[in-house]
Amino acid sequence: MKALVFSDLHEEESALERLKEFYERQKPDLVLSCGDLCYSVAFAEEVISSFKNFYFVPGNGETRAVNDFYEKQKGFLHKKRIEADGLNIVGFGFSPPTIFHTYGEKREDEIEREANGLPIDEKTILLLHTPPKGFFDKTNKGEHIGSDA
Repeated sequence: MKALVFSDLHEEESALERLKEFYERQKPDLVLSCGDLCYSVAFAEEVISSFKNFYFVPGNGETRAVNDFYEKQKGFLHKKRIEADGLNIVGFGFSPPTIFHTYGEKREDEIEREANGLPIDEKTILLLHTPPKGFFDKTNKGEHIGSDA
């Protein structure tokens, strides 16, 4: 199985165009987005319609309108699970509080409570917007910004 995994497009049309070109060259079986795709429903529709087998979680940057749109989409994986090539993929979006005070921020205790019931085993790939604290979560200033939950 070949998967294309990306994050944080932030509604950059040029980044989406490069991603589409890469997708056409590589022909992955799955496309997985870890969130912060966009700020508008129109761009979300464009991204979702650009790829086959597209699954995604929200980041902290999407607006309420975009999140409402996401919840109606087939590939929305927040607190859900799919099976692909014998692997389970479980999604969990959003982030702990940040300095940006965006719509998709949740308190650590909320994240922990919601994540505790996820169907996770040794064959599970987690599709997350925010990494666990201490795992690939360093900023350019050396701070760890991952989730404690």
